[in-house]
Amino acid sequence: KLLDPHSVAVGAFDGDGTLDVFVGELGSPSGNDLHTPKQRIFFNRGGQLVEHVIDEGLGTHEAKLIHLDGRAGIAGKPYRGLKSTKPRTPEIDGVQIWMPE
Repeated sequence: KLLDPHSVAVGAFDGDGTLDVFVGELGSPSGNDLHTPKQRIFFNRGGQLVEHVIDEGLGTHEAKLIHLDGRAGIAGKPYRGLKSTKPRTPEIDGVQIWMPE
């Protein structure tokens, strides 16, 4: 039941050495989504993937795996069309970076 999953990246996001999976939902360019777009990491827990929502409310477009200070994270750009009638909050015109805690 993902909403237009558009970005996928594999990395050791929690630093335990096992590979985890990031999935970013695109959402609608108008902001009129069927459900709230979410950004998720599926952590590898003994061969089972456990979902963890890292952000929601704004879709992401072409998110990529990044490494900062020896840690894996995600950088993405919001997905909202310029002609959308939805309010343009500051995060719509910025770059999103998610790093593990």
